[in-house]
Amino acid sequence: MVQPEARVNLSTVEMPSRKGRLETYLWDYGDELSSKLAENFYDPSRPLCTTGVLIPVAAHQESEQIIPAMVEYAAQEGAEPFSICLLLNYPQDKVEESQASEFRVRAAMEAFPWLDIRYVKIGYKKETPIGQIRKDLWDGIMRVALADGLYSQPGTEFIGINHDIDTMQMGRHYIRNVQRFYLQKQKELFKSELAENPLPTAYTQVKHAYPFKTHPNVARALVWHDFTFRQQYRNGLYEEGLVVPFSTYAQRGGFDPQAVTHETHAFTPDAYVGIPGTAMDTSPRRYIVRLQEHGYKTIWTKDSFGPMDACRNNLDSAVDISKERLQDVVFETLETHLQTYVRGISPTKWQDIINEIVWMTIDGDSGLSAYEQGLPAIIRSRVEPRLRLARRVLREVVRLPIVADLVDESYIAHASHESAAEILKAAKKEAESYTQG
Repeated sequence: MVQPEARVNLSTVEMPSRKGRLETYLWDYGDELSSKLAENFYDPSRPLCTTGVLIPVAAHQESEQIIPAMVEYAAQEGAEPFSICLLLNYPQDKVEESQASEFRVRAAMEAFPWLDIRYVKIGYKKETPIGQIRKDLWDGIMRVALADGLYSQPGTEFIGINHDIDTMQMGRHYIRNVQRFYLQKQKELFKSELAENPLPTAYTQVKHAYPFKTHPNVARALVWHDFTFRQQYRNGLYEEGLVVPFSTYAQRGGFDPQAVTHETHAFTPDAYVGIPGTAMDTSPRRYIVRLQEHGYKTIWTKDSFGPMDACRNNLDSAVDISKERLQDVVFETLETHLQTYVRGISPTKWQDIINEIVWMTIDGDSGLSAYEQGLPAIIRSRVEPRLRLARRVLREVVRLPIVADLVDESYIAHASHESAAEILKAAKKEAESYTQG
């Protein structure tokens, strides 16, 4: 038996440094290609900034998107310097088609010399997943960050912003507000003496641009879709615009190289945290091409997204959906969208009601039964304004009065009773945990 004076605390493990996390990740998951990319991204005369926008560009199809996107970055105000890192990728048999993208990147570099624009151009096998391409980009930039000494001091971090090249508009303080958000998060870690903890991921407020001039019914479908999910996720939800600090990227093992879509899934923010003041519009092109046939449910599929994506081509021939198709598309997922409006109610409002029921239950309050009977009316006072908003959007913006009329008094009453049942169930479960504990 070990004597008391000889015992050591075997459970104590020191927190790894962020630099150590990055180095371990690259040792385990990095490859030769990311090293070659890093050599080309590295600029000995210009160290990498601590904030970077990382964009894979389908160079054989996306040349027309490059200058408009760079204009938006050039117009940013109040931000600390940031780097824009472009991976111009193309199928190996599309070298000639990729030349225009490189020409436009060089034109942007000349037009906006104050921007730190870096690019690497590389051909891939035709079926290479986007997960692999995005991983190569992020791994390469991670190597540059280490080489430039960005992690030489405790509490330093590279903030990676996941963007695509089809950005159409950005709020003028988008980058500034991302930087301020993470500056505050780092201050909180210093205050807690946890300076080397990985910083959290976060969404930004990306939505689609609405093509009312060319495809008004697609635009109305998009307004309904975006506005609905903004009720529950007020500061963003989409993969584009996701912010991933490199320490967290390393901690979670990087992008899945096999992912054909949704390669950022591993970096979903806790509680879907987002950053206010980060408005950005991305292209509606995928909806323009696919909404007619697929509705909302299968806009993104493994067989539709790849190196020769049809939605990246000229959209002049893509016709608008009809009013009838718009109605069908909205109706197909109406119940799900309306539930999202209800879920947009602040969780603290629900918790206040749950707490009331819990304490009544624990105290054996004689008024509990009466409170439960009145619960649907209490819940309705919160649910009704949300559903009336949905009805108004359907009627006045989406211009579907027939669908709007489905959100009538009977539906509101039904939704209120359903929510009351869920609240009551949650409260009784919480009360049981108190009494049993």
